[in-house]
Amino acid sequence: EPNDPMPKRMRDHCIVKIVLAGLCLTLAWNSPLRAQTVVQRTLDMDLINTQSFQLHVVRTTDGGTALHVMINQQDVIVKYDAALDPLWASTVPTHALGAGENGGVLAADQTGWYSAFPDTEIVFVDVHKLDASGATEWSREIGVHVNDDAYQANIGPGIWSDAAGNSFLTLSYVGGDSYVFSLDALGTPRWTTRLGGHWLEHLLPDGNGGCYALGRSTWGGADPFCVAHLDGTGQPLYFRTVDYPLQYLIQPKNMQLVGADLVLFIDHQGPTSMLKLDPAGTPMTCDLYVLDPPAPVNTPF
Repeated sequence: EPNDPMPKRMRDHCIVKIVLAGLCLTLAWNSPLRAQTVVQRTLDMDLINTQSFQLHVVRTTDGGTALHVMINQQDVIVKYDAALDPLWASTVPTHALGAGENGGVLAADQTGWYSAFPDTEIVFVDVHKLDASGATEWSREIGVHVNDDAYQANIGPGIWSDAAGNSFLTLSYVGGDSYVFSLDALGTPRWTTRLGGHWLEHLLPDGNGGCYALGRSTWGGADPFCVAHLDGTGQPLYFRTVDYPLQYLIQPKNMQLVGADLVLFIDHQGPTSMLKLDPAGTPMTCDLYVLDPPAPVNTPF
């Protein structure tokens, strides 16, 4: 605009600094959390005429890092080694990024939907499997059958492949149902499981052809979150909700297996908790962590 106080050069040219840090984290029940920075790199990204910006980071199974950036609807995936030196880049369409087996990555993007039968829709998802060198192993368009109020479902960010090459992905719709679907090592659909009205964000392979799913009952707030364990055929071994005291906001962030137990990491927008579940999904212990000393007001964390 003629009276715009911002110079045109500043409007058209923006540099975003992205810091990738590899952390060595010490976890022990009933003890402080300690982390040590192992390697850190600052990446300057020169974004021209940028109006939208998205970022996803995943750790690959070979110790490297995969970074997905979307700039004005252009997707870029960059793979880094353990020292955070760049190895390769790809421009496959991506809405969700996950770790594949043997150092590769899994990328997925919802492309559309089709009304097939009464009360049934088919949501189309493009899935791409890239190996550790960035070469495409396979690309598939998958049609996932959902109910008629889930046609606006979004592909979840927490997608994974297990050591056998099976892929696990989610579709969720705010206010509607959620689905977990799995593909085999060649990208052929294995099964689809409907898990009801929850927003699923994180998946974790169980090592036996099945997976764990973690999500929340609503978009945010203090409502219970959900966790499920699906076997190699997609049948739920358990599916339960977990509640916290009402004063805590609940945002499920991640999970990992410790032996046969599942550990959930929950963000309460300040405090953080680690909840351990036994193989049947029963809560065992829950540790709550806060910043010590507390962070100053308005300090990002």
